[in-house]
This record gives sequence, structure tokens and C-alpha cells, in this order.
Amino acid sequence: MTFVVTVRFVGDPKKAHRALREDPELDRDIRQGIKQYGMIRCTRLVGDGQFIDIDEWPSEKERDAFVRDMAPQLRRWNELMGWPESETLTWRPAEPDEDF
Repeated sequence: MTFVVTVRFVGDPKKAHRALREDPELDRDIRQGIKQYGMIRCTRLVGDGQFIDIDEWPSEKERDAFVRDMAPQLRRWNELMGWPESETLTWRPAEPDEDF
């Protein structure tokens, strides 16, 4: 079983992408953290003036360690994006009586 987190940002996904590409050290550090803590996948969906990252982790423990240890880098990325409004939610697989 995996641990899924969604982070919805109100902002320009191109600006978020560009912020990392223009700071290669920050990009490298975040990618190394993703690898170190075992992120399984990240899917980004974009909409009008917003985007959502759907992150799948081996467990809540790895995701929490990533956020804790990468806090300075994640703050810097948000700063470079212009501090977009964001909402983070965690998800679990549906139980049989919740599925469709």
C-alpha cells in the first residue's frame, strides 16, 4: 500500500517549472531528496491558473521525512514561484464499502 498526497497550487505551472530550471542547484537538491526518500511517482495536472501534483510515496514516514529534511529547499522553491496559495491533502485507498 502506498501513501498519496495531493498539493494544489494556485499559480502558473510554467513558472514553477522555470523556477527549478533556473536554479540548477535547487533542482538537483530536490530531485536527490525525491530519490533518497523513495517517491514512487509524481503526476502533475494543470488547469486554468492552477496545477496539482499527485505524489505517491512508499509510506507516510518517507513523505514526512522528505518534507522535514527538504524544508529549506521547498521554501526556496515556493519563494521563486511567488508564494502561491496551496492546499495539501493526504489520501488512502478506498475501503470496499467506499469504492464504486
